[in-house]
This record gives sequence, structure tokens and C-alpha cells, in this order.
Amino acid sequence: MMLLFSCASMKMENKIIGSWKIEKVIHSNGKIEKGYKTLIFYNDKTVLSTNQNSDSIKGKWEFAPKTKELKIFNYTKEKWEKFEVLKLTKKEFIVTDQYKTAEAIRIKTLKNE
Repeated sequence: MMLLFSCASMKMENKIIGSWKIEKVIHSNGKIEKGYKTLIFYNDKTVLSTNQNSDSIKGKWEFAPKTKELKIFNYTKEKWEKFEVLKLTKKEFIVTDQYKTAEAIRIKTLKNE
């Protein structure tokens, strides 16, 4: 049973690894932003976030499959952000927290991700 759970959690983590373009962010106040940023999740558990101005932020990430919680540590702000994964497929990634819901699509896969 433990081996089955371990394989399932690895499969979900492997789906996260890659490059994602956040197409739409819906804030709790109803405001919608489009073309927000790009996130690249690497298999060494690091993450790179870039916005439309090419500003980048480095960090690390963790995923808890039991709770479907994705945590991203922002090295600049020195804090963790927590998100609930609502949907995760090969092409679509939707996460939410108490302030916003972000919808992303996979944009490419790099060999070193």
C-alpha cells in the first residue's frame, strides 16, 4: 500500500515539473489579470518565476500529495506561499489560496526540468 501511494505522489510531482504560463489570475475581489507570469518547476525542487517585465524570482518548492498542497518558498521575500492544487493535468495547472486562483498552461518542457 505504501509503495502504491509513493508512486502516485511521484506521478503528481512529475506533472508539476516543467514550464507553466499563468494565463489568468482571479483575485478574491473579482479582479482578473491575464498574462501574469511564467513559472518553471525543476526536478531538483527549485523554481524560477518571471513576469512580463523579465523580472525573475528564484525559490524552491514542495508538494504534499495527501493534502494537494503546493508550497513555494520565495528567496527574495524569505517566506513560504501555500496553494491548494485544484487541477493538475499534462497541459493544465490550477491552484488557489485565500486571495486568488491562478490558471496556467504548460508552455514547454526542458530536458533539465
